[in-house]
Amino acid sequence: MSTAPEVHQVADIHDLLSLLELKGIKFFEVSGRLVTDPREDTTDFGMEVVQRQTPETFEPRFKMTVTSPQADYVIDVASRYESPEPIAFSPQLAAEFIERVAVMAVFPFLREGLASSASRLEVP
Repeated sequence: MSTAPEVHQVADIHDLLSLLELKGIKFFEVSGRLVTDPREDTTDFGMEVVQRQTPETFEPRFKMTVTSPQADYVIDVASRYESPEPIAFSPQLAAEFIERVAVMAVFPFLREGLASSASRLEVP
């Protein structure tokens, strides 16, 4: 009779960093839409972060929305991390990892998605 592997309880961010390895970046949405009616000259920015976690994977997902006077944009990107062993960690540690590590991994992809959408729409 086989037993499930023991789950490693991760205590701090350094331990978590040593166990998780970035395996990929996945786009869920990249969109830009021109506005036909002029709007006030302000730009609003929003970021929604959700996560999916199993004992061997951690997948933070970032949905950035930008509303400018000329267009609306949505860029939705996830980073996938894997552990060689089953791990468990607190919501606070997950939030710290997202804020200190995962956002830095996806930022170039969020920026590129926004820049390429604006370029295709010919919006400065």
